[in-house]
Amino acid sequence: MTEALALVRVVTELYPDIARAHSRYAQALALARQYEQSASAFATALQVDSLETRAMEYRRRLLR
Repeated sequence: MTEALALVRVVTELYPDIARAHSRYAQALALARQYEQSASAFATALQVDSLETRAMEYRRRLLR
């Protein structure tokens, strides 16, 4: 899992203006049970694009 997290983190660094990249990183963090970091990454995705539906839905599920 660590390699996957590193890969998606690099993608967010390469494409910081793409909300979906941040959503994928946040999802990977959630799967790794790093919930605080995941919530932060979802928030970043929504800052980049407030209409990023995946970030909205996954964040809602995470905060239940």
